[in-house]
Amino acid sequence: MTLKKGHWAVFITIDGKDYLLGKVLALVTVDGKINNYISEWKGDEKIEIRALCQWYDMERENGKFTGKLKRTFMFSNGYYSCKYYICTCPIPKVMQFDDGHCLMLDQTAISQLSRFCKFQ
Repeated sequence: MTLKKGHWAVFITIDGKDYLLGKVLALVTVDGKINNYISEWKGDEKIEIRALCQWYDMERENGKFTGKLKRTFMFSNGYYSCKYYICTCPIPKVMQFDDGHCLMLDQTAISQLSRFCKFQ
């Protein structure tokens, strides 16, 4: 399991009740004093690694993931611990809908994410 800059990744929330999807903009080591940028996270590092992401809401209808992704803004520094990383997704496509443009994952990705994530 490797996470790199540019990947689209799913993380479980800290409380374990929901999921976040983000495009990874940067990965950093966190040791309390200095943050160093790294090119990838392999899941076996002994130090804290965090991802800076552009976050997206995973739209749901009746508890099922639709595949639509809408950009959301978080009111934190945006660095999220990689210990909550679940999986990587394919790059979504830009789609036109009646309510405007949005990003959309394909049916295969929707199906796979629905197996990994317990959407409510």
